[in-house]
Amino acid sequence: TGTLTEGKPKITDVVAARGFSEDDPPNFTGSFYSRTKLWSDQILREFAEDSRRHLLVLRLRMPFDGSLHPRNLITKLRGYARVLDVSNSLTYLPDFLTATKTLIERGATGVWNIVNAGTISPFDIVVRYRELVDPGHRFERGMQAMNGEEALAFVRERYAFDDGDFQRARNQQE
Repeated sequence: TGTLTEGKPKITDVVAARGFSEDDPPNFTGSFYSRTKLWSDQILREFAEDSRRHLLVLRLRMPFDGSLHPRNLITKLRGYARVLDVSNSLTYLPDFLTATKTLIERGATGVWNIVNAGTISPFDIVVRYRELVDPGHRFERGMQAMNGEEALAFVRERYAFDDGDFQRARNQQE
């Protein structure tokens, strides 16, 4: 999965605007991936609106659980020497499965983004990991020398490299 929103509310005076809803249009189209995902979501929504069709697409964001699986967010983060300090939404996989079951039982259709309440940065996750699991764990706060649009495009790029997703993973670790 990827991101179609920038993940940060707009500030008016000193009060944050509401979060995103399922009906809000995406506000990030700074990469080829996000633009094609936007187009495909629009097509899927139109397809799902036809009452003769039953389409349910579930999206998750930065999935984690209690396992040591290599694709588990916490397993990935603990392997990075530098960790980005930008808040994001997360999906706890057991909650995702509960939500999936509920949506299927209710006959829901359309495209749904399933994330847990609140946000946290990968840096804060690793800080908590060090406090609770491994006090000797070493890492540093990753510095972002690019603007947000450049950084997202960089870590999401996979087609410009001969080794595709492997290079993308290395980019995300930097």
